[in-house]
Amino acid sequence: MKAERLRLAGILAVVLLAPVAVATVAIGGTDGSPRDQLWEQCQQYPSPQGLAPHPEAITAGGERTLFPLGLICTYDNPNTAAAPVSIAHPQWDSTVVASLATLGVLAGVATTIATRRPSAGTGRRWSARARRAHPG
Repeated sequence: MKAERLRLAGILAVVLLAPVAVATVAIGGTDGSPRDQLWEQCQQYPSPQGLAPHPEAITAGGERTLFPLGLICTYDNPNTAAAPVSIAHPQWDSTVVASLATLGVLAGVATTIATRRPSAGTGRRWSARARRAHPG
C-alpha cells in the first residue's frame, strides 16, 4: 500500500509540475506582457547612456536566454561611432521556479519508476504447456 501511495505521489508530481516547468520556460524570459516582440520589450528598458546624442535613433534588439531565464537587449545608434551595447536582464525568480518544477518532475519520474507494479508474469519461468512438455 505504501508503494502505491508513493507511485501516486510521483505521478501527481509529474502531472502537476510538468506544465509549470514548461510554462515558466516559455514565458519566463519575457516581462509577462502580451507583447511578443523582443525588441518591444527592450524598448521598455532605459537606453544606455553612451549612445547619445540622438536617443531617438537608437535601435533595440532582443534575444532570449535560457539560463538564467531572461532577455539580452542590444542597443545601437547608427548616428554615432559607439559600438552596440548589450545589457542582460535576467529574471531569477522565473529561473528558480522553472528549476524547482523541473527537479520536482524528475523526482516524480524517479519515484514512479522505482515503485512500478511488477508485471503479471514475474517469477514464472515456464508456462503450463512448457511444464507439461518438459517435466522435472
